[in-house]
Amino acid sequence: MIDNQDTIAAVSTPQGRGALGIVRMSGPKAISIARRIFSPKGKKDVLSISSFTLNYGWVKTNGSVIDEALLSVMRAPKTYTREDIVEISLHGGMVSLQKVLELCIRNGARLAEPGEFTKRAFMNGRIDLAQAEAVCDIVNARSQCSHRAAVQQLVGHLSNRIGRIRDDMAEILAELETAVDFPEEGIQFDSREEILRKVGHIRGECEAILATFETGRIYKEGLTVVIAGRPNVGKSSLINAMLRENRAIVTEIPGTTRDIISEEVEIKGLKVNLMDTAGIGEAKDKIDAIGIQKTMDSIESSDLVLIVVDLSEGISDDDKQIVTCIRDKKSIIIANKKDLPHKVREEEIGNALGKDIPIIKTSALLGEGIEEIEDLIYRMFIQEGISEKESPVITNLRHKEALQNLREALLKAERATKHGMSEEFIACDIRDALRHIGEITGQTTTEGILDIIFSKFCIGK
Repeated sequence: MIDNQDTIAAVSTPQGRGALGIVRMSGPKAISIARRIFSPKGKKDVLSISSFTLNYGWVKTNGSVIDEALLSVMRAPKTYTREDIVEISLHGGMVSLQKVLELCIRNGARLAEPGEFTKRAFMNGRIDLAQAEAVCDIVNARSQCSHRAAVQQLVGHLSNRIGRIRDDMAEILAELETAVDFPEEGIQFDSREEILRKVGHIRGECEAILATFETGRIYKEGLTVVIAGRPNVGKSSLINAMLRENRAIVTEIPGTTRDIISEEVEIKGLKVNLMDTAGIGEAKDKIDAIGIQKTMDSIESSDLVLIVVDLSEGISDDDKQIVTCIRDKKSIIIANKKDLPHKVREEEIGNALGKDIPIIKTSALLGEGIEEIEDLIYRMFIQEGISEKESPVITNLRHKEALQNLREALLKAERATKHGMSEEFIACDIRDALRHIGEITGQTTTEGILDIIFSKFCIGK
């Protein structure tokens, strides 16, 4: 439990007008402050209100009504922060909310810092640090996939697996320390081979979790997909078809798009940032050259490139040059304008541009082939059914770095064991590994790291 007698208060709903707004307090004075500012209907006293019930009344100051309200009292320890919590639900105007917040502060509360409610939940042991970070991820989720990954972390899938790894390492450490402290007691210990096997198994678990980071990053941040091709092959028509709206200008004049057009779309619950780019080819002027360079920069930072070619014109040297520029990027060939007479067959496209690159025929103008593109994009990056499994997917760079450091410490322990070094050296490496894994769930995290993590939260959460 944290040694903090402050009672904190904040508006916990977004700014602006709305049907409802909530002022929230947490701490030892929360209920007594509510008693001074809230008048329940009838003769009921706030102190006698049952926990986890809604109670109708008015927020008043000096006998004047500020707003009609519903008051909820939640008594420790079975609350979000494990402290007494009061929530006052008002009409959603900012004037009422601000007045009630100021009233709470005048009566003994202080304004909460960003994320302080969740920080108290962590410091008081209700959740670990990974779960606290998941709260922020849920609030900031912008797609079904990012929300699903955050909920998995909140309910403890990552924490549970990390806990099992920590327990396994603690067991190895206990045996090593016993061997160091009681070398002549005749106690039977694991052989070097058995220690090596156990450490290797833990490292394998660590690497399995690490391997999920790229998928987790895509869940959380989404995909960046660049639409590339020479001028007038239908790139702008394609982004319009995928957005289901006319966002990009489409004309029969080549080179209409000279700058990057970026729009978000959700594909099967996955956030995708689509980028329509300038046509790649010989620059006619300085503006063309700048547009082409921007296209190349976008391709370099993308996750996937949709290479658009024109079935009605066939494959040109520019098309081949574009594929060469993309190099090792994941890509899909979009054989567009299938509604027009073809000058090239699908197998000829593969022979000319690369047999390993999947090809989808489309008519962006008529919206044909779009669902097929979306299905393929999802399959290329997301493992089917992974969101329903209890296996954790890490989405946080901090967790990735801690796991990488954990792996290095385990590798050192393995080398020390193989080279016949004494138990003290092996134990030192295992302690280091335990420290790194504790950084994920918060057992060994510094106050500075906590301040950075919780500063990313909104006030009131």
